[in-house]
Amino acid sequence: MPFVYNLFTQIGKRTSYIGRVVFCNLWLLKPVLLAVMKKIPPAASFVRTTTAVTMSSASPAANVLPQKASVTVNFRIMPGETIEDVRRHIEKYMGGENVEIEFIKGKEPSIVSPTDTRAFKTLSTLSVSLDEKNIVAPYLVMGGTDAYNYENVCENIYRFAPFTVDTELLLTTHSTNERIPVEQLTQGVAFFKRYIRIMTKE
Repeated sequence: MPFVYNLFTQIGKRTSYIGRVVFCNLWLLKPVLLAVMKKIPPAASFVRTTTAVTMSSASPAANVLPQKASVTVNFRIMPGETIEDVRRHIEKYMGGENVEIEFIKGKEPSIVSPTDTRAFKTLSTLSVSLDEKNIVAPYLVMGGTDAYNYENVCENIYRFAPFTVDTELLLTTHSTNERIPVEQLTQGVAFFKRYIRIMTKE
């Protein structure tokens, strides 16, 4: 998982002494770090395909025994794995005479964009110019975006949002009352205008 290593390497340069010891010795502490991350839901999706039951149905009433039950499961597939890998895993552990498995739809994991490009370096430079305390590091976006539609024409796809939001606002993403302050939206537009000007210069 080179992108995870790259993330921790960049963050490790600006963290505490203990953090630097850990992140600078990933070659030694990798097994321990992976074991810990797999047990923390937000971190688990960095190191394995994650599973979430999003819908379920059974009996139509509390006092009626169900004739059948169904669940809809959403998988966020880890880069390097495939839909077929997930299919085989499900059939291995869930398949049987009393279980019917139906694959509704799916998309292979997005490509991992390189970080040694002018496009990424420009994002990094602009971010630090806004605040020298900013740490720029590659990150695995958990949710789905429309950016994958550009994969056939470009490999440098960075799901970058130049907004500064607190944890409370971040938790509203794809949830009730999702929002962003107007001043943050203005700041984001200004950032992208600067970025486009730089990237389109001869």
